[in-house]
Amino acid sequence: MITLDRDARLEKVQEVELVTRAEASARLVATSISTTTPWLASALCALRELQSNGEFEPGVGDLRVSVQTADHVGRVLGSIKLQWLPSPDVTRVSGGGVVLRWTVANQEVEVAVLSRDRVLLTTLQGGEILESEPLLPTEYLKVNDVLKSLVGPS
Repeated sequence: MITLDRDARLEKVQEVELVTRAEASARLVATSISTTTPWLASALCALRELQSNGEFEPGVGDLRVSVQTADHVGRVLGSIKLQWLPSPDVTRVSGGGVVLRWTVANQEVEVAVLSRDRVLLTTLQGGEILESEPLLPTEYLKVNDVLKSLVGPS
């Protein structure tokens, strides 16, 4: 027979950190993402860091990442169905844009999410642009094909 000391139970309850349902859900999603698609967890963390550290730089421009741009980057990232990718470099560009860059050897794929909901998909080899095209929201799945050619068959 197991008996519990009433004081011990109260003590354990007091040690538990109270969080809202949304926070608990976000933690669960973050844990799931980090184990199933580590590149995505890395990209989202880098995006969040850019969003919290951006500011206006005199002579350089506005390096703040708006909520709208961050959401748009999230939609682009969410359209990528590949599980195993290298973690992208996530950088900001003047005007509040964000560039996602995947690199394998001398090949690169860049997705630039710019102001006014503009998205540009660019492939490079040895630093030279091979192809660059704007993407409409209905065309984000093209990023999968380009990234698949970057990393090879899985």
